[in-house]
Amino acid sequence: FLDGKSLEPQDGMAGRLLLTGFPWLFIGYSQTDTTLATIAPVFGVLGVSLLVALLAGGLAWVVQGPSLRRAAVVGAVLVATLAGLQLLDREWTQPAADPIDVVLLQGNIAQDKKWDPRYRDITLERYQALTAQHLGADIVIWPEAAIPMWHDQAKAYLAELEALADQAGTSLMIGVPVREAEGRTYNAVVSLSDPSGFYYKRHLVPFGEYVPFRDLLGSALDVLGAPMSDFTPGREAHVLNAAGVPVGALICYEAVFGAEVTELLPEAQLLVNVSNDAWFGSSLGPLQHFQMARMRAIETGRDLLRATNTGITAAINHEGKVLKRAPQFEVATLSAEVTPRTGAPPYVRWRDWPVLGLTALGLGLLLLRRIRRHHRLDT
Repeated sequence: FLDGKSLEPQDGMAGRLLLTGFPWLFIGYSQTDTTLATIAPVFGVLGVSLLVALLAGGLAWVVQGPSLRRAAVVGAVLVATLAGLQLLDREWTQPAADPIDVVLLQGNIAQDKKWDPRYRDITLERYQALTAQHLGADIVIWPEAAIPMWHDQAKAYLAELEALADQAGTSLMIGVPVREAEGRTYNAVVSLSDPSGFYYKRHLVPFGEYVPFRDLLGSALDVLGAPMSDFTPGREAHVLNAAGVPVGALICYEAVFGAEVTELLPEAQLLVNVSNDAWFGSSLGPLQHFQMARMRAIETGRDLLRATNTGITAAINHEGKVLKRAPQFEVATLSAEVTPRTGAPPYVRWRDWPVLGLTALGLGLLLLRRIRRHHRLDT
C-alpha cells in the first residue's frame, strides 16, 4: 500500500519550491466538482491529492495481490473516507453582509497589441466605455495590467474615472503597473476608493516578471527576452477595500498558491483574481488556471471573482460553483451578485502542514519497511 506511488504530494514539492514554485495542477484539482472536494476547506488541494492517491494506490494494491486482508484494509479506508466526507460536509463560513452587485470587464486586447503605444488610446477608451455602461454597480473590476502604462502616467485618466465612479457610488478595482522614484516597479491592483491604495503582487513569474539570479549573472539572461526592469515582489498581503468590503486581491498565478492565499484571510471577505491569460492563447492553460481558482474559493470559503483580459472571466461562489462565466476571446462584461463572507475554515489556519506531516510520516514508514526488508535479506 505504501509503495511510494500513492504519496503524490511529494512529487509536487519541486513545483512548489523551484524558482519560487509553480504548483500547476495537482491531481486534487480533478476533484473540484466531486464530493472529495469536501475536504479542501480542511486540508486544501494537497489533502485532496493525497486522498485520491491513497485510494488509487489502495485499489492498485488489491489488484496486484488479491487477498482478503488487502480487501479488508482498503474497504476500511473507503468506509472511513465516506464517514469523514459526511462529517466535513458543512458550511465553514457565514455571510458577513448583504449581497453586492459586481461587474467584471474583459477587454480582449490582443497580446501583441497590449503594450504597443499605437494601441494605448484604443485600450483606455475601451475600458472607459465598458465602465461607463455599469456605473451604479457596487464594484467594477478590470483585469491585470489593464492600464497599458505606468500608474503615474495615467493619473489624469484615473482621476476622471474616479470622479465619475464616486458620483455613481461605484468602487473601481484596476490592474496597473506601478513605479517608484527609487526605481522599484510593481505589478499592482489599485482600488480607487481606498485611501490605502495598492496591492502589490507578491509571487512573481520567473522569466516573465523577473529574471532569477540576475544579481549573479548580470545581463547574461537578457537573451531570454526578460524585461529590462524586473518587477519587485510585494512584501505584505495587503487587503484592499471596495464598496466597504475587505477584498483580497490575487494577481494572475498567485491564485495557484493556496497557502499564500490564506494570508489574506480571515480579514478578506471577498477574493478577486485579476489576470491576463492571453499568453496561453487557445490552449488548455486558461481552463486549468480557472479550475485552480475555483479550488481557492472552496479552500477559503469565499466567493471569488476573476476579471481577465481574454478569459476566463467568471464569478465563483464559496463552494467553487460557477455562478456566471463570460465567453473567451470576446469583449465582454459580466454582472453578478456575490456575498461577502466571514469565518476561517481549518485550512486557513493549518495550511498545508498536516498534509506535509502525513506525507513525511508515510515516507518514513516506507523507508522503515524497506530497511527491515533489506535487514531480513542480509540475515
